[in-house]
Amino acid sequence: MGISGLLPIVATKLVKRHISSYRHQRIGIDGHAWLYQILSFVAEEMFFKVPTRKHITMFEEKVKVLESYGITPIIVLDGDTLSSKEETNRKRYIKKDKNRKEAEHWLVKNDPEKAKGFMRQCIAVTKEIVSDIARMLERINVEYIISPYESDAQLCYLERIGYIDCILTEDSDLIPYGSNRILYKFDNTFVQEFTRGCLSEARGRDFEENILDISILSGCDYLASIQGVGVVTAHKLLSKEKTVEKVVEYLQHRKAIPDNYLDDFFKAKKTFLHQIVYDPIQQKRRYLRDVKEKLDFLGTLKEEEYRIEDGPLELFFKSSRRTRAIKRHFIPVARKRRSEASEIKKSKREGCSSKMDIHIHSPYFK
Repeated sequence: MGISGLLPIVATKLVKRHISSYRHQRIGIDGHAWLYQILSFVAEEMFFKVPTRKHITMFEEKVKVLESYGITPIIVLDGDTLSSKEETNRKRYIKKDKNRKEAEHWLVKNDPEKAKGFMRQCIAVTKEIVSDIARMLERINVEYIISPYESDAQLCYLERIGYIDCILTEDSDLIPYGSNRILYKFDNTFVQEFTRGCLSEARGRDFEENILDISILSGCDYLASIQGVGVVTAHKLLSKEKTVEKVVEYLQHRKAIPDNYLDDFFKAKKTFLHQIVYDPIQQKRRYLRDVKEKLDFLGTLKEEEYRIEDGPLELFFKSSRRTRAIKRHFIPVARKRRSEASEIKKSKREGCSSKMDIHIHSPYFK
């Protein structure tokens, strides 16, 4: 997850702040980052498929900590699989499957402690878990958005349009995406705040200006790294050669690089720059940044339901497996009413009919 080696470079430039410093602010929460932290505590139950709600309770407790400090959390979760990330996901699946087999091996060897270590390394956030979290958030009246695809791009977009004030995550990908304020290392009391200036303070102005190219060259979720090229080396090479094309040409004489590397590089860059996100104001999908060309590998702009298959409990009462849709975007009740009242006042000011239909018809609200 993220750009390997990037956070340690800026670590000394992050500012430690008490979470109360963000009172009255709207913070976008990387829901999957929280889930991967939390699921490690229920790895054994997940491995043996033992029903549990511990992870849901723990997630709710973290939300309530933020609310207790007067913070409005907006939970953002990953949506559908992005084709640009297929190779990364395939490698992760293989690694998790290997860890699952290791856990089984140590259970047979009667060493449960070693087995638990491998169980923690094969956890996965399923659609069923996302559905359970969504239901819990609706119950406690907390806003959430299930992204069209990646939550990183979604969070970045929400910050860009002023829908949230900052982002809370553990993922360094938010830095090359272009986010301005990111909160790391949340321990229920303190956070480490990143701002764009941290990049130039760490390694100079050109590091900040070229951080996206540097991150992709060093290896990211959308393009495998070149052996021996990390963040520092990528920065040095780009500073010397000036362009990505010249960096690749330089490396081709020294390392094994796929023939289509440059094409894949620019495909990865377009994924960072133009990924499809959801606009909660316009209630429709759009590109993170406008683009004229058609980019099929980024998915679809068509609104699509987020569907999951019935779980064991539903199957117990049904004769066949079915799928069901869950909301892509939940707006807290109080906010919905304020929004509707605002629309009515606006329509009256503009001389429109007071019977104006202000109900939301987007598939996100079905």
